[in-house]
Amino acid sequence: MARLGRSSKRRRYLIERRKTANLAAMRASPSPAGSGGASSLALRAPEGDEEWVDLIHHDPLVTIDVELLRSALRFAFESGDAGGLLGRAVDEAPITPSRWDPEAFSGGLFLGELLESCFAIRIGKKVYEPSRTHLVRLLEHPPEDVRDVALRQEVLREVAEDPELRSALEQIYVGLRELRGLLDERPMTPGETIRRKVEVLTAIKGVLDAADEGLAPAESALTRLSSFARAVRERDVYRRLAQVLDFDANMAKLEVRIVLGSDGKIRDFNLLEAEENVDNPLVLHPWRRFIARIVSWFRGYDYTESE
Repeated sequence: MARLGRSSKRRRYLIERRKTANLAAMRASPSPAGSGGASSLALRAPEGDEEWVDLIHHDPLVTIDVELLRSALRFAFESGDAGGLLGRAVDEAPITPSRWDPEAFSGGLFLGELLESCFAIRIGKKVYEPSRTHLVRLLEHPPEDVRDVALRQEVLREVAEDPELRSALEQIYVGLRELRGLLDERPMTPGETIRRKVEVLTAIKGVLDAADEGLAPAESALTRLSSFARAVRERDVYRRLAQVLDFDANMAKLEVRIVLGSDGKIRDFNLLEAEENVDNPLVLHPWRRFIARIVSWFRGYDYTESE
């Protein structure tokens, strides 16, 4: 039975991978000549109740292929590899209309070299490389709408003047880079599937918590991010997520006493106290866990405690 379950999971994995690859190939199209690698994806406003956080446009705009990204995220959550689509979504994001012609000034300003030498993101002791492709295109195309310029300047001014906001934004950025690494940059071995999924969920919760709590004092467009995070944290799905992660990290606490001999070997080991996290509804009573395992064993299912 367990073998059939693994075979079924493998088939779903292959089907999802093929679906994502086909969708990416169908959406991909060569950039027109002279576009400087610009994206063929058109900008659009969010539809209906579609939630979209935009920190660089006065009127929020969707800058990615939502269906393709959603498919890639589903596949990456199962396999740990989105096929590079997350990085491409940033590199190929379309740019708002601009009256500037990059050919008239870009080469003389050496924008690529400028980004390489001056735009590295240093947070703590780590250095993060941003998407040079996307940043070059942003610098080459100053927005035509003056409101976009004002919005970006307000965000920059607020972050520069408020160290606490800057620290919170750095924490969010690190969390997002960690999430992207888990989903699209680190190969996942078969034995770490469950642990990787827990790490992804932990990273998502960390970003939401930092955005809600750390950016609450913001007055610029950063309020869009904090408002979105606060709305998500008020939903039942977030409370369920918190319960799952609390169950993973704090199922029980054990207090033990260990006696060591002069040779460093354990002479005595006593369990003094065991306290289960009974406040978490996912932590079942020991006898219920025992019965569930016995029933599963009689039915022929073979899975680990984590599964």
